[in-house]
Amino acid sequence: MPLSDSSVICLGASHAAVPLDVLERLSLPQERIAALLDSVGSAARQTGTRTELLVLSTCNRTEIYAVRDARFEDRPNAVLDEPPLFAGVSEAAIHCLEDHANVRRDELAAVLYRFDSGAAEEHLFRVVAGLDSLVVGETQIIGQVSRAYSAAQRAGTAGPMLSLLFESAIRTSRRTRVRASRDAGGSSAAAVAVRRAEEHVGSLSGAHVLVMGTGEMGRLVLLALREKRVGGIDIMTRSADRAAALSKRWGLPVKTPADLPLLLEKIDIVISSTSSAGPLITEPMLRCAMGSRAGQPLVIVDLAVPRSIEKQAAGIPGITLLDIESLRTANADAAGDDPAAAAIIREELAILDRRMAEMALRPVIGDMWRKADRFREEVLLRTRARVPQLDDQAWTHVENLARALVAKILHDPATRLRAQAGNGHAREYADALRHLFALSEPPEEHVP
Repeated sequence: MPLSDSSVICLGASHAAVPLDVLERLSLPQERIAALLDSVGSAARQTGTRTELLVLSTCNRTEIYAVRDARFEDRPNAVLDEPPLFAGVSEAAIHCLEDHANVRRDELAAVLYRFDSGAAEEHLFRVVAGLDSLVVGETQIIGQVSRAYSAAQRAGTAGPMLSLLFESAIRTSRRTRVRASRDAGGSSAAAVAVRRAEEHVGSLSGAHVLVMGTGEMGRLVLLALREKRVGGIDIMTRSADRAAALSKRWGLPVKTPADLPLLLEKIDIVISSTSSAGPLITEPMLRCAMGSRAGQPLVIVDLAVPRSIEKQAAGIPGITLLDIESLRTANADAAGDDPAAAAIIREELAILDRRMAEMALRPVIGDMWRKADRFREEVLLRTRARVPQLDDQAWTHVENLARALVAKILHDPATRLRAQAGNGHAREYADALRHLFALSEPPEEHVP
């Protein structure tokens, strides 16, 4: 149910819309996102304006959430005949994607989707509920969205509209978590990865597995392997500081990238979710390792985006390489909506619609009060000049009377306007009020 009145835009790409090769080029590292948000937030503070911007980049999607800003509708430096896909979005955010992916703007426009006019909110609610995930119903996305929101808050780019949206979405995700239970084995990409690896090697009870990556996905992989009672598990981390803590926590051997050549000669399965600028396991490295394995096959599951294992490894005899795309294909039959979660989303969107409509009316209500206050001050100034004989006590009574009159006159219109905010006509009410009271156009900030 698209919202009746919204200025939120979602611009992005996901596993469901583009090939993995494109998705990994668009995947933004967290340090790049932080730099973008800091730059946008700093520029907004220097100019005394507000630009609302949030970037969500995970293994399965890269999305920019923004509040439509008229200042970017007609950018003087924009390319002529620029696609309307980018209308209303900060130039800095678009340039960041162009630069990171090393693509022209028209190429970028060809692979991105856009949700607006109320559809962005519904899309986000589905994302946070896990209905748009590689594995329907997975809960890892909740933490990822929460961290993206926190990053925008720190940078000062999560203004009132995005704050309302993301707090509503996160609250909705908590409700969907307690919906009808699902098979625990299919609730995450990590569980699907372990299941797919098992299909290729048979029982995992005698298998030796290397888990690369110690973030949230790596933790989920380890939990899934523990449930399968795997024969042996090694953990690989690039951080020496974390090695001792991981070994103590999991009671497992912790390796570093320097150990990879020897490990690849003896393990049965590699499951990688580590983030890196380039592949950690290369084709030559694997060819060398396969020469020492005496024909023993090797199964590799790469959950990382960008990929941590060179895709050319799939052509090496004896190696089975599975990536996000192959997991998506294998899990296609599990796709579909959860009716209970969909019902919760409809309820929460209706609540959000009313709250956003009321928020959209706040600027015009504020302008109405400010204009009335200016008139009150002008009239009082002229009056005092005409009756200079009034002492301070008498003048205080006059000021209080003027203030009470303004409040009394404006109270009912403001109250009724707020009450009507959820009827789907917030924009028309705001426009009518601006016309009747001859108010100025809305300021650049969305809420005074």
